[in-house]
Amino acid sequence: MTPYLRLRSTSEADDSEKALLDSHGLGIQESLSFMSIYSRDALDMIFTWSPAAFIVAALCIFILSFLPGDLDQKCTARMFHWSPMIETFKYEWTSLDPSVQSVYTSPPSDEVEAAWDELWNYGAIGIDDDKVNLLNKSNEVQWVHLDSDKPRYGGKIGALYEGYHRLHCLSLLRQYTFKDSYDFSDRRFWYQAPDVLFEHVEHCIENIRSIIHCNADVTPYLIERDLHSDMHHMRLNLNKSAKCRNWDNIMRYGRENTLPVHFAGTAE
Repeated sequence: MTPYLRLRSTSEADDSEKALLDSHGLGIQESLSFMSIYSRDALDMIFTWSPAAFIVAALCIFILSFLPGDLDQKCTARMFHWSPMIETFKYEWTSLDPSVQSVYTSPPSDEVEAAWDELWNYGAIGIDDDKVNLLNKSNEVQWVHLDSDKPRYGGKIGALYEGYHRLHCLSLLRQYTFKDSYDFSDRRFWYQAPDVLFEHVEHCIENIRSIIHCNADVTPYLIERDLHSDMHHMRLNLNKSAKCRNWDNIMRYGRENTLPVHFAGTAE
């Protein structure tokens, strides 16, 4: 049989507690009075310091909400439309110097065209119908939905990313300047009739102009003396630092999350 210890009776507990109080020279009334005073002091301290503790905690939360990594995401969400890609954005400070030559400024070649294609030539994405309002659009429009046999995109609204579209426009303008010296007939969009292609070029000019106006950069370019010229002419120092979205991440997202489309705009 499992042994159990007998609990003290109430009278035994009262006797032992009274003996403990007596040993400290306190009667029951004095002890109750002492405990009452102690409780009031504790409550006074709680009510005195609780508001201050609450303010300090709220201030800490407020400061933490503006830590750099989180602030970038908050600003992006506040300043731009919703996008499936928006949470993947990573920002970094970059030096921009247009005087530096790159493959993108070289004359057309297979290598150059491939480099440009890698920047922008990706497919469509699928947008859920309940996200349309986040783009300031309406479901009253007859949007094109992607084929339902694509598990990841099926039934969703087809869409393209604007950043890729702008780079396509810039690439098309670049190609158009070389149209008399390089054969682009096998390149995307060059199958169009000359007048349709020219309208496409005009559209791209307007697209780039409008976005430059919308995102007007007011960074001052400083004027410097060109010490390498005989006359020490003045020139703009176009080298600047800027906080940019990491385009490598954007290209990686395009490779992993888009669906190829036909030139006519229908999903493959």
